Amino acid sequence: EQARQQFEVPETVKGAIITEVKPDSPAAEAGLRPGDVIQEINRKSVKDAEEAVRLTDKGADKVTLLRVWRDGGSRFVVVDESKAG
Repeated sequence: EQARQQFEVPETVKGAIITEVKPDSPAAEAGLRPGDVIQEINRKSVKDAEEAVRLTDKGADKVTLLRVWRDGGSRFVVVDESKAG
């Protein structure tokens, strides 16, 4: 709830709020930033941060498709961890 207020995320937007993105990480390279809300991971709905962690842990491949809410709209983002050093 605190993150929702900090990043001004409306109550109607469901998902896991990103609070930190490490520089030079695959997430940063994909364009993710604090305040983004992960709504889907590999086309599976995300209710909260715990579910987001559970869904990403299941991923055998290193490429993850996310549907992310930012600034009033949703978009798809691909995070490719295969390039991570």
